Amino acid sequence: MSLVPVRPRAPVPPGMRTPAAQHFFAAAAIGLFSWAQTLAGQTGCPADGDAGSLVGVVLDETRTLGLPGVEVSIRWAGDRVVVASGADGAFTACSLPAGAELIGVASFGGMSSGVLRFAVEAGQTYEHEFLIGMSDDDDETGRVLGTVVDAGTGEPVDGAVVGLAGAGGQALTNATGAFALNNVPAGETTIDVQHVAYGTRSASVNVRAGASTSLLVRIDPEPIELEPLDVVIEEVRLTNLETRGFYERKEWLEKAGLGHFLTVDQIERRGARYTTHVVADVPGTRLDCTQGLMSFDCEISFAGRSGLACMRADVFIDGVNVIQSDRASHHRLDELVRPYDIAGIEVYSGPASTPAEFSGASGGCGVVVIWTK
Repeated sequence: MSLVPVRPRAPVPPGMRTPAAQHFFAAAAIGLFSWAQTLAGQTGCPADGDAGSLVGVVLDETRTLGLPGVEVSIRWAGDRVVVASGADGAFTACSLPAGAELIGVASFGGMSSGVLRFAVEAGQTYEHEFLIGMSDDDDETGRVLGTVVDAGTGEPVDGAVVGLAGAGGQALTNATGAFALNNVPAGETTIDVQHVAYGTRSASVNVRAGASTSLLVRIDPEPIELEPLDVVIEEVRLTNLETRGFYERKEWLEKAGLGHFLTVDQIERRGARYTTHVVADVPGTRLDCTQGLMSFDCEISFAGRSGLACMRADVFIDGVNVIQSDRASHHRLDELVRPYDIAGIEVYSGPASTPAEFSGASGGCGVVVIWTK
């Protein structure tokens, strides 16, 4: 049995929705970030002059994670249509009666979205996004979202019981093999997968508090009792970074060579004493230290930019421009935040690669964006 990455397509992150940012990313955004543009006019429903359709996407409450395998039910007097969302959370429901009062709801892992009441005209396509609240106020737990499939055929495994070893809170996979486990204790925990045709398997998974772990579980049809799972965790995502668009910028801008990103795990592995030292080895950056490289009296600048009127990098902390390259500052970055308080860092080496929301006061030098835990 194995667990492999699942990477659902996400909508436009909150930090990229300003007009200026949309202009900056126009080339990449078309067909990538807007599910509405992708679905419009492409329902895949057969032509029916007496019926309409519903297309949309199912997301978690942060609108950053598309939920696969969610059951979307649309009912009306005497009948109903049930469809399942795809890998990126998108769904299509066809043959909805024109003029009838329709009621739609999305259900996943024992949780449900709000109820949608609507009507369609003949030949009309109605668009809607369902939100399923999956957050937890308890900062000592996380959640696990996944899909169970047959290792040989790749077909979803319906009716598998997934839960924490020796505890309650079990979930049952649906027809698409999807499951959700909420309130999973943070830290190392064991997850069991049981099915009458596949036996019982278990694995140890590291769950981070306040974060989601997406998994694809492949199980062999030959029942082998208590054989450990082969686990590959896709990514541990901190909720506050999800809502600020950090991971979406990382996915698209890092691939294009427009920025350098450090996650909390990478920051912790560096073991740096000062924040400026965390980014010292990022390509293109350099430290200007008045009392030596091991001191805390350092500033970040960018190599090869001495011809500009400024040398210092603009620094943002949680969206606030705390150090501006064209103005004198009473504070050093190392005095404002320490490495153990940082959840993620973005480094943009020049104005051409810097997103519009981080252009700063001058926009002439590069930018360092810091997000705290």
